[in-house]
Parts: sequence; structure tokens; C-alpha cells
Amino acid sequence: MASFFSRRPNTYCAFCKTPRRIPTKKRVGFYNFVMSMLFGAVMTFIVFQEFDPRGILFVILGLVVSEYFIQMRWRMSIMCKSCGFDPVVYLKNPTMAAEKVKSFMDMKKQDSQYLLARPLNLPSITPERLQEIQASQKKSEKTSGRFLSRSM
Repeated sequence: MASFFSRRPNTYCAFCKTPRRIPTKKRVGFYNFVMSMLFGAVMTFIVFQEFDPRGILFVILGLVVSEYFIQMRWRMSIMCKSCGFDPVVYLKNPTMAAEKVKSFMDMKKQDSQYLLARPLNLPSITPERLQEIQASQKKSEKTSGRFLSRSM
């Protein structure tokens, strides 16, 4: 059980409901700033043999590198390892997210490592819901151009 102050809280995948843990930190914090200052001081002393104002470049380099790795760690951990669902891609383009999940599941079918694995709790589309989706797609195709200016 994760505590209140845990850096990796327990969550569930939005698609397959698999329990997992993801880091909450997405940006650099005070600790990273202090470590970048220390890195800058040490590198300045190594390169220039004394403290020099040009050492600020090492501090900035340390902050850039730590920001990059923190964001990449968060970005790679948010994608579900069980079904391949990526919520960031889903927010930008749901059809591309569906294609990614489908290709991940196809790859998983062919891999012998997953033959005896526990099945996922994947959502299913009922026939009624399929008809609703098709009706809404037809409706959106019919009403294209509805928001034109009335002054034309």
C-alpha cells in the first residue's frame, strides 16, 4: 500500500484496469536545482581551477539534463506495459492511441512469453454502443459546414 507521501502512487490503467505505479514528478524541483548547483561548482573548479562566473553554464547544463531525464522517465512510465495504452497520445489523437494499442496487442499475441499470461480486462463494445458510434459518425459527416458565418 502506498503511503500519502509516496513518490510513486498506486494507479490503474485507464484502458485495461491493470494496477501499476507511476512517478508523480514531471518537472525539476528544489533538490534537482541544488544538485545542479553542486555539479556546476565542481565542474567549474575542475575546468577553470577556481570559481568563475562561466560556471553558470554548467549549472544550466545540469538543469537541462535533469529536466530532460525527469520528463522522459515520466513519459515512458505513463504508458501501460500490459496493453500499450498511452494517455498522452489518447488526449491528442484517440484513433492513433487505438492503433497503438491494437499493434501492441498484435505483437503480444505473436510473442510466446505472453501465451500463459493472465488475460487482460479489456473493454468490449456492445452492439448497441457500436450502433451509437456509427450513428454519431454519420451525423458528424452530414453536419459538416454547419458553423459557417451567416453573413455569406
